[in-house]
Amino acid sequence: MSMLNSVIVEGRIYPEYIKEEPVTGTVTAEIGTERIYRGPDGRNETETSFIPVVMWGSLAGCFRENAPRFGKVRVVGRMKQERWTDSDGRRHSKIELIAEHVDFAEKKNQEAEE
Repeated sequence: MSMLNSVIVEGRIYPEYIKEEPVTGTVTAEIGTERIYRGPDGRNETETSFIPVVMWGSLAGCFRENAPRFGKVRVVGRMKQERWTDSDGRRHSKIELIAEHVDFAEKKNQEAEE
């Protein structure tokens, strides 16, 4: 069996979580995704996760130009994990989504205006 590392994430763009690295030409953004489920009391509850997404090259440029105009995004890519040990000997781990394709969805108020 071959191994598959493919992920699709849909969520909201949070401009305050976008950071650019001019030296490497990358853009990292945290995309907020929501999961709605029924809680123990029968009411709907929402769980929000922020997924770090890394974009390179022309994809980073496209995101940089278009992200402010759109509220929602679909990202297709692969997961990448980094592991390290800090100076106190504690182990750490970070997982990022490396974007291979990004689709923007228009904000509802923009759709209503058109």
